[in-house]
Amino acid sequence: HQTVTKDGKKRIIDFVADYHIKLYDNERDLLCAIFQTINQYRPDMVSIWNIAYDVPKMAARMELNGLNYVDVMCDPSFPKEYRFVEMNIDNRASIDIADRKTFIRMASTTCWNDQMQSYAGIRKGRKAYGSNKLDNISNIELGVGKLQFPKGVDVSNAAIKAYWTFVLYNITDVMRQVLIDIVTNDCMSMVYDMNQSNCSLENLTKQTRYQRQIYYVEYMKRGFIPGNNVNINYIRGESEEYLERLEEERAAREARKLADSWDSQDDEEEIIEEEPEEIEADDESDEDEEYDKGTEDNVQQIAGDVLSIYDDSVGRKLILPGGMVGDPDFNSANGTELIPGVPSKHVFDQVMDMDYASEYPWAKFTRSLSRSTQIGRLIIPKKISDRQNVLPMGQEKRIEEIRSYLPGAEFTADYISHDIPALGNVWFGLPTVSELEAMLLKEVAK
Repeated sequence: HQTVTKDGKKRIIDFVADYHIKLYDNERDLLCAIFQTINQYRPDMVSIWNIAYDVPKMAARMELNGLNYVDVMCDPSFPKEYRFVEMNIDNRASIDIADRKTFIRMASTTCWNDQMQSYAGIRKGRKAYGSNKLDNISNIELGVGKLQFPKGVDVSNAAIKAYWTFVLYNITDVMRQVLIDIVTNDCMSMVYDMNQSNCSLENLTKQTRYQRQIYYVEYMKRGFIPGNNVNINYIRGESEEYLERLEEERAAREARKLADSWDSQDDEEEIIEEEPEEIEADDESDEDEEYDKGTEDNVQQIAGDVLSIYDDSVGRKLILPGGMVGDPDFNSANGTELIPGVPSKHVFDQVMDMDYASEYPWAKFTRSLSRSTQIGRLIIPKKISDRQNVLPMGQEKRIEEIRSYLPGAEFTADYISHDIPALGNVWFGLPTVSELEAMLLKEVAK
């Protein structure tokens, strides 16, 4: 009988816990027994608090004891040639636990769940709750902390100095995990979500992947087949990059015309002299020509000057990307035959484009991404630094990306990325880590 206190309210939770303590002569037998027990009972899910430590640790101990951890961990009912253990461990210290991508899969009927990561992922975006340690979460959800060792005793020596306290410590840790799940019902929610959306456990709290699964399932129910981009003709070899280059050419010409209307006649002649040749769609020898980078930089500069992308205000008309995936005129006549013997360029039967974000906005509502969460827009009226609107490693932005640039959106993205040195450098004129290092070395040299 455990009394749980949450939000000032108390309730008693009754549950059965049947404990059996077994002693083993060696570590090898102990490790094997753990997975033999799991594979014997075949639970739907095994939840471990911080799975990134425990399972790799046990696998390493098995190898040191001369065991094949894949054969030990996997369900023996799976043929040996099909057994596998996949450990995807995300140990990035700079990433919040809710955004980490740790997961462990193996040939088993049981899903392995990191209860700490899933607890954080389900509550991502809510008010911060502090440490992800079991002791803190137990206090939040249950009003009960972990069992405390006597003075001078800790986990490293408890098995020798205070054996029964060590046993009770481990029992209460597991009990806290079970009680947290009883109170939050996270485990059952995830099982239900997996079944309804056909989404794997590790992707349930990843918005884009989760929504993609909703998209697949919903349209499969309607008899549609989610396909690749219908604006690409794979038979004629017209790649997505090729079509994108054609679109960039069209956008560049439009930007050029807009700039011409602002410049003098002399400037017009200079620009015309630099205009690149058009890509001939039916000339295969021209398809792989590199787009003139200097001209692209020039066009981007013109587009940036004309559109005043760094001057933001409440009344600015927003040019946001989205809508149609591509120009239907780029499609080939390989669609539905509306007229017998004549394939359509615009109508396709039993196929959907994979740009799911624009095809099913209702899927976003299933994860509460509604207008009610869009509070407002941060406005930065003037350009702050030359490091705004710059891609890493010298990459160039496309015309459409430049046209839709919003300084406030970039600042917000930099802020929520938690890359504080980059945020300070771009927006507050602070030195980068490498610049700071050079300054310190210069001072030391004095």
